[in-house]
Amino acid sequence: MSKQRRIIYNDDGAAEKPSHNPEASAEGFLAAYFNSAVGSQVDSWFYNVGNGWLTEEGDLYPWGARRQEPGDFGDANQLIIEAARQAEMEIFASLRMNDNHCFYLGIEEPFRLQHPDLLIGEEYWPGAYPHLLDGEQHCDKGGYPEDSIMGRYFCGLNFAEPAVRQYRLDFIGQICSQYDWDGLELDFVRHPLFFKLGEEEENLETMTELVRQARATLNQIGQERGRPYLVAARVPPTPQMALRTGLDVERWLAEGLIDLLIAGSEWCCYYSTELKDFVDMGHRCDVPVYMNCPLPGDPAEDYNVSRAMDGPLVRAICSNFWALGADGVYLFNFPYSDKEECARWLNEIGDPDTLMGLDKLYLPEEGGGSGSWGPVGGAYTNARTAFPVHIIHAPSVKIVVGDDVQKAAQERLLAEIRCEVGVSNMHEVEGINIKVNGTKVPVSDIERVTADCFEALLTAPPLKRGINQIVILPGPGSTGRVSSTVTGLKLWVRYRHE
Repeated sequence: MSKQRRIIYNDDGAAEKPSHNPEASAEGFLAAYFNSAVGSQVDSWFYNVGNGWLTEEGDLYPWGARRQEPGDFGDANQLIIEAARQAEMEIFASLRMNDNHCFYLGIEEPFRLQHPDLLIGEEYWPGAYPHLLDGEQHCDKGGYPEDSIMGRYFCGLNFAEPAVRQYRLDFIGQICSQYDWDGLELDFVRHPLFFKLGEEEENLETMTELVRQARATLNQIGQERGRPYLVAARVPPTPQMALRTGLDVERWLAEGLIDLLIAGSEWCCYYSTELKDFVDMGHRCDVPVYMNCPLPGDPAEDYNVSRAMDGPLVRAICSNFWALGADGVYLFNFPYSDKEECARWLNEIGDPDTLMGLDKLYLPEEGGGSGSWGPVGGAYTNARTAFPVHIIHAPSVKIVVGDDVQKAAQERLLAEIRCEVGVSNMHEVEGINIKVNGTKVPVSDIERVTADCFEALLTAPPLKRGINQIVILPGPGSTGRVSSTVTGLKLWVRYRHE
């Protein structure tokens, strides 16, 4: 039986940022985020050990040293390991395989400065590139077009180069032999570009061999310490997205190279049924799969809803994860302005039973999220929203509902299921029809509440747990105007609260 990991919390090294911990004391470090997870549904803590820097002498570069305020409290790695042991939490080191914050912060890592020929950008970096069209602007650093993927990733390490792969393996050997972690996470999502564009497919085996060598390194360290070293991998949300960035995750699973798989980014694919592809793939190889819940607020921004809806959104997303068969929820960089509310989520989202009966806001599968590096960088691995769509084309919207709404209805726990349909360019006398899984919603249950929004009360059935098809059609008084569109859809599931 696999270990219980209801929630895996990756703190993204947030506790060491001076903005969060100005005094840099041991107490402040743990109070920043770790302490609020103790005693919650968080079973595993993934601590970000940095970007994989080594000094010129080949030693570990001290993560946080450039950002730490005076009053250093010692070895953060050892401190978090001891705190996790005391809290009876599993503790992993989390390594960003190709962090690219340097595209706007500037390159400081000695290895990248000394070896510009090993970067994804051209060998004559940082000179200007002949990529600009007439009138096009280039980004501040790198010289690529401002709206291009390479404008974000030009300074990334090129893993097609043997020296880059060895540099990464050297860091893995150092960080895992010096500290007694339970395991290591290979984070391929922060950020997901490892080869020059167009060279990903021919380098699938290159990256697989790197994972093999990392696995062998950890097997050796585990044998020497008398306890296995687990390997986790965080990858893009679907097998197809992973392959196009050079990651043959199916091969890794088949060869037994990883012990747990994390699918997704904190900024994309919140509701997609395609997330199940990795769940099924992992389970075929007896590997548990955990799904990445987005940062609070990001779904709200992408779907044009208020921050007050963060709680219902997060609960709905995690409810869907459980419905799709995930083994747990993964949180990355989840700090939140309201720590009390965030702490409450940590006692709700890690168990479908504790989620049941809590209000949720479900959103369509299509769209949502900007990948793992804003609207531009995210375009590499994640499509944007499909809205708007023309009503005259009878758009079918797929929506996943994690709650067992039919059971809740039978037990009279539901207060209401309300569907909100955003529209544009419709006259005030025109209406819409709605079908849910092939069943037409009574016209009397559909109301136009504003010029650009209809609301409909739904029942369960026909709404059900799992994948639902909602079709929007021209309704009473409609002229079938071709320019009339559906701009979005929201599904509220609200419960009775005694």
